[in-house]
Amino acid sequence: MSSWESIHSVEELLQLLHNEAEINSFLFHMKWPSGFVCPRCHHGEAYVIKTRRLPLYDCRACRHQTSLIAGTIMEGSRTALWKWLTAIWLVSRTDLSFNAVQLRSLIQVTYKTAWSMLHKIRTAISRADTAQPLEGAVHGIVAFYGRPFYSPILLHERESPIIVAESGIAESANSDSTNSDSANSLSVIEMNEQVTHTRRIKMKIVDRMHCSGKSLLRTGCDEFAKLHAHCDSTVSITRYYFHVRRKGFLYQTFKRAWQWMNNTFHGIGSTYLQLYLDEFCFRHNAAADGTASRSNLLRSCLSFRNARGSNTSYVIPAA
Repeated sequence: MSSWESIHSVEELLQLLHNEAEINSFLFHMKWPSGFVCPRCHHGEAYVIKTRRLPLYDCRACRHQTSLIAGTIMEGSRTALWKWLTAIWLVSRTDLSFNAVQLRSLIQVTYKTAWSMLHKIRTAISRADTAQPLEGAVHGIVAFYGRPFYSPILLHERESPIIVAESGIAESANSDSTNSDSANSLSVIEMNEQVTHTRRIKMKIVDRMHCSGKSLLRTGCDEFAKLHAHCDSTVSITRYYFHVRRKGFLYQTFKRAWQWMNNTFHGIGSTYLQLYLDEFCFRHNAAADGTASRSNLLRSCLSFRNARGSNTSYVIPAA
């Protein structure tokens, strides 16, 4: 199969995915680029059992049997592999946005199956994001997603508080806050929204217990730094919503995420909001730094753990 990164259209992708043997070979090399490795004992040799649709690999050392989809988001699924690869490829495209209705039509599955597939892919994105904390000088703001409630002080019950943060700040004459308050008592860090930003961003929902109205408590800053920033990082977060510059880079990026969720999925409820925020950040980061987003996402999906234990219940999703 051609390089995963070199496929430019759905038509080209579907032409390449018609051969099951080629798909199996492609997945083998993506999952084990240096050759088979037993997931239990890490032995490098196995007997191949080809009597099933998907080959089984019987470790020669410990006799543990595994398959190409064991430990991946596809484990336990009866959906054809070409449909899974199509869904993963579509999500990895930073220039495309797909919802479950569109995916259902393209790969001919039920809406429930399409939504579950996208949910598992987003869960893989979220887990990969958790394993990559922000590094260096981390600057953030507090923002709010949900029902428009135009009060700079009062927090509406349908609004979700979110910390929007970026690692590494470009020097400039503008700032994302009018009066930044740091989690580590840092001075205001300035940033020019006209500069091309290539640093990683994260958007993380904050527990309402860390908010006083629309002000973020220091405990919220500390919690974010603990969970999402490297231990050697310096973290500065604008805690007061009325101090956030609406034309600053971080707030404008948050507004683009809001618009993307509304346009593509017609709004997102609080239950799955974090997964959609993580998907937006994945797209933004991949487009900004030019990384091989398609291969990275596929590897995240193939290295997924406890796929059957993930929360994939069907609960009236937005998209």
